[in-house]
Amino acid sequence: MTTTQDNVREDTRDVAEGGWAVRARPDGARLRVLLLTSNDPQHAWLRRLLADRLDLVMTVVEPGAAQKRRLRDKGRHSDLAYRVYQGWRQRLTGRARWRRAYFARLSEGLPEAGSPLHRVDSVNSAETRRLVAEAAPDLTVVCGTSVLGRRLIEATPGMMVNIHGGWLPEYKGNHAVYFAYRAQDWERIGASLHLVTPTLDAGPLLDRVTPGFLPGDTDERLYSRSVHHAALRLVELALVLEEGRSLTVRPQEDKGTTYRHRDRRPLPELLLVLRRAVGAHRLPAESVRSVQEALGGREETGERAAAQIAAPGHLLTWDDMLRLTDRLTATRNVASRSSGGRAG
Repeated sequence: MTTTQDNVREDTRDVAEGGWAVRARPDGARLRVLLLTSNDPQHAWLRRLLADRLDLVMTVVEPGAAQKRRLRDKGRHSDLAYRVYQGWRQRLTGRARWRRAYFARLSEGLPEAGSPLHRVDSVNSAETRRLVAEAAPDLTVVCGTSVLGRRLIEATPGMMVNIHGGWLPEYKGNHAVYFAYRAQDWERIGASLHLVTPTLDAGPLLDRVTPGFLPGDTDERLYSRSVHHAALRLVELALVLEEGRSLTVRPQEDKGTTYRHRDRRPLPELLLVLRRAVGAHRLPAESVRSVQEALGGREETGERAAAQIAAPGHLLTWDDMLRLTDRLTATRNVASRSSGGRAG
């Protein structure tokens, strides 16, 4: 994998304002893809997706339990407490169950990945660097790991792309969709694809995606659909590179806020729940109507889905939800192609 210069990581330090082109090797070979990830439901689905659509040669998993152990061993007890709290919050509110079901349904029909899977205690360990050298990837996909250290980044050949569950550059770090949702910053709810650099979530942007708004959406549902759409978009971009075409990456503006697990606290979350309950925290009506229009085509499924969206208090079935997200993705892909597929 090359850029208009010789090395992606060097380019990220001195990039022109207008961005630059990334292109695949001239031999036309398939990209060797490495996945660095964790063990949540979206990560298991992502592995299956990449194995089905691309040449996934290896997966390296840094489990969430290992991430928490390192916080304990380093004496970061406050950070550990908030990590544990976030896990309990997900389970007690039913959000963990919802996410498992969502990505389990997306996984239906995707074959199990046949390439090697390795579990490591730290994504920044010498073992991980050895595995990366063994995989010799052209494209490394990062999703859900600890912050990558400089040694690993510099030791990884090709291009490293992070799937960030948040709108960059405004929302960096953890729980980015939640903080945008809480602020009612509707135009900045989504996910971003960016090149990995030593600075957290600051690398040049490949693209950003939005999930669309459906009745009854919460930050959890918006996050899950954002990651879903971002992964599909990443596959599209990888296939563009395999076809010998180039992509445009653009530097991020130096702005935004970095959020941590400790920033998502119980009291503001409870107040948000109360605001939703009394109707003071509502999704943008115009955006919901635009989704209804996008889904209200002549096909029976589109008309039925649009009618269900309009029905007060209607709860979408899983089949309805997947049809809606598929149609939203198709609608966004058309818009993306018409604009050249560049990052916004």
